[in-house]
Amino acid sequence: MQREDYPIPNYVRPRFKSLNGEWNLELLGENSTKICTCNVPYELGSKNSGVEDILGVRSAVYQKCFELNASEVSGTVLLNFGGVANYSRIYLNDILVAENVGYHHSMVFDVSMVAKEGVNALSVVAERGDDYTLPIGIIGEVWLEFAAKSYFGSVRSYASLMNKTIYVQGAVAGETEGYKVKVEIAYNKKPVVTYEYKAKGVLNLGANLKTQAVFLWQALEPRFYELRLSLYNAQGGLCDQIYTYCAFRDVSLLDNKLYVNGTPTFMRAVEVDGYYPYSGHYYASAKEIAQDYASVLMLGFNTLDFKRYPTPRELYIADKLGLMVRASLNGNRINQDNAQEFEAFASESQMLLNRDFGHPSIIFEVPFEDYNGSALIQSSTYKLLKQTDPTKLVSIRGGDLYETDVYEFKEESNSPDAIEEWLMYRFNGAKLSEKEDLKRRKHKPELLSEQKLRTMPFYVGSIKAGNLRANDHYSEVQFISNFARQAELIMASGAIGFTLSSLVDGEEKNGLLNANRDFKLSREGIAKMRAINKNKAFSEQ
Repeated sequence: MQREDYPIPNYVRPRFKSLNGEWNLELLGENSTKICTCNVPYELGSKNSGVEDILGVRSAVYQKCFELNASEVSGTVLLNFGGVANYSRIYLNDILVAENVGYHHSMVFDVSMVAKEGVNALSVVAERGDDYTLPIGIIGEVWLEFAAKSYFGSVRSYASLMNKTIYVQGAVAGETEGYKVKVEIAYNKKPVVTYEYKAKGVLNLGANLKTQAVFLWQALEPRFYELRLSLYNAQGGLCDQIYTYCAFRDVSLLDNKLYVNGTPTFMRAVEVDGYYPYSGHYYASAKEIAQDYASVLMLGFNTLDFKRYPTPRELYIADKLGLMVRASLNGNRINQDNAQEFEAFASESQMLLNRDFGHPSIIFEVPFEDYNGSALIQSSTYKLLKQTDPTKLVSIRGGDLYETDVYEFKEESNSPDAIEEWLMYRFNGAKLSEKEDLKRRKHKPELLSEQKLRTMPFYVGSIKAGNLRANDHYSEVQFISNFARQAELIMASGAIGFTLSSLVDGEEKNGLLNANRDFKLSREGIAKMRAINKNKAFSEQ
């Protein structure tokens, strides 16, 4: 199996059993019950799930039986979910192993005390209440992993360019007396260094590469190091093994420019939502993702701007292709006066950041879009993101700004004139007087001042170039002309990048591809878009 085919490609445990495939399903509505089968991991309502009609469904009960042999249950059995929506209870052999675990992030549970040799029965009860717009049920892969009684409870790695060291952090669950951890590092399939350490409950290891040439991950020039982590007991027996990777990638803002490993970098992003007509929002195969990203590269873009948080597989393929990522945490759903909602959002965000720590492709975390909530929530979220993963930048997309690394301007007009007007106002037009600015911040004094906003690095998001119609020469010429002018204006303004909406057709039909992933541009149009994006001046910003 290729790495991209694993549910979490940056955390591969070789002893693995997939529970994807056919599950029994019971759908419950207010006055109806439906018993059928479905295909996991596809989202209910999608064609691939086998259950397209979920109108009026309030809860779903999944059931699957699987067999385990004596070797598999002799040590540690870990049950993994790519995601379950919305509220859920998970049972193994009629014993509750998890409750109300939420969704949109991977979850793992030690079920060693519950799993047994022979046939095991797994049940998932998912509910969505009265909001029928919410997804329901299993929305990611389900799998088992096996290890000895002592195993890696968690592992993450990252590379520090400052001291040319690759760090491994995490924990070992179980006995560690006399145990050792072996770290093997390779680059381009060639061994670099091997280190051995005494195993402890908490891992904080450093593998120094001072005597080695260091290879850097850059946009469109991906380079990363492969790590194999092995846990051995006192007798030299292999207890557990994890395959992961990391990259030397430092990101910074200096003089209002974006630098990746000291190289000025301009983000040419296209908006992606990861929706596939046959499988839904939350699961796509490596082949489908790679096909989308190949189209992004063909058109000359270097960044993916996600409308929702990307999956580990999407991030791995972006890492591998050298595509930068702006990842949306979708904090807009928080009611600013609801502390419980914020606590749930903060917890989920921290889980996602910990899970995806070390992905070199993620440059920006985008927690809010057009959010006009409280300063406390925005500032608390900003600090949380920075503390959890200081290797990434934070961008607030529109709305009120209290604490952010960049000022993000949203322009959703098709016309380049709207961007030109805004840029002229920002840099050449009349600025708000101190009195006017104080009036603006009268009821929200924590808002960033007009003066501060004007001096921050800025990003132009959600530009549109018009509705592109397939096999329509006029719409193609107009679309490319609008995009070329918009890109030229943004580049000349000193912005650190822009996002074009969007890669694939949505309701507004302004995508570069239709819903079936066919190019709407002609071959000549594709070449022109690529030439605009490959303008040398972009990379010199």
